[in-house]
Amino acid sequence: MLLLILTLQSYLSYRQTRKGSGSRILLARIRPDGRSRITMGDGRKLVARIRQDTLVTPWLILLRFDLDRGWRQPALLLIPGSLSEDEMRQLRVLLRFSQLNSNHADIRH
Repeated sequence: MLLLILTLQSYLSYRQTRKGSGSRILLARIRPDGRSRITMGDGRKLVARIRQDTLVTPWLILLRFDLDRGWRQPALLLIPGSLSEDEMRQLRVLLRFSQLNSNHADIRH
């Protein structure tokens, strides 16, 4: 499992650096309905939607986004330590059951 996580992290890092640091997601603000605002490495703020093929496991979360404008599908890999335990739990609940308290979830990476 660790090998899979490391391979996935390496692949996503390679994709983001190959396209430039502006392609990296710095902040994701996720609403309970799955709509999101993401801030990219170059400061662009984009409106996005969480994709159905987002991966949620107890060990990692691979957030995949559809942009409202554009064909790119940015992704954000969250591993233990990326967020607090409580934030990871809230995000897993949101992604699995589409329920979260009325506050927005901020994810800084």
